[in-house]
Amino acid sequence: MDNYKILGTNIRFFREREKLTQNELGEKLFVSGRCVGYWEKGQRKPDIDTLRRIADILNCDFDELINHSSDEESRPKVILVEDEKTILKCFMKLLKETLPGANVTGFDNPGTALRYAAKTKIAIAFLDIKLYGSSGIDLAKNLVEISPDLNIIFLTGYPEYAKDALDIFCSGYVLKPLTRKKILEQVEHLRYPIKMNNILAPDSKEIYP
Repeated sequence: MDNYKILGTNIRFFREREKLTQNELGEKLFVSGRCVGYWEKGQRKPDIDTLRRIADILNCDFDELINHSSDEESRPKVILVEDEKTILKCFMKLLKETLPGANVTGFDNPGTALRYAAKTKIAIAFLDIKLYGSSGIDLAKNLVEISPDLNIIFLTGYPEYAKDALDIFCSGYVLKPLTRKKILEQVEHLRYPIKMNNILAPDSKEIYP
C-alpha cells in the first residue's frame, strides 16, 4: 500500500472514530466532502498545514495520523478507552511516551474499540470503568470473549469497583490519575506476558527502578 493510501486509511479511521461524516469534516476544514473522499481513497494528499488541522479536529497526534512505519504491525497493540476527550488526549500522550515501542490507539467510544479489537490482536487494554452510557466492566468482558489472553488494566477514580474488576481476572487496577510510574508497575506484572523488547522508554529504569 502506498503512502497516500495509508494516510487516507488513517484519516478515515480517526474521522469515523469521531463520528464525523466526510461532509462534516470538510466543513470544519473549509473544503468539500468530496475532497475528503479523495484523501481517504489516496487519490490526493492534504498539505502539511491541513494535515495538522485534521489531527487537531480528529483528536489524534500528527505523527499518529501520518505514521506508516514498516514495523507497525509487529509492535504490541495497546488501546485506551476513555470517554472524556481531554483525559483521553492526556493519557494517550503519557502512554506513548512511556511505551514508545507499542502501537497505542485511543477510543472514546466502546463500540469503536470493540470493532477495532475484532480485527486487531491487542496485547493490553487500559479501560476507564465509568463510561458514558456503558461500563468498562462490560466492555472488558466483551473484549476478553474476542481475545481471552488480553491484558485488561482498569482506570478509575472509584475504588469500590475493584472486586468486580478482579472477578474477570484483570491484569491491573489503577486509581486515577494515571502516571508513568503506574503504567510501568502494571506492564511489569501482566497476567499474560508480552514481548517487551524496546517497548519501554529508555529512561524507564530511572523513573521506576
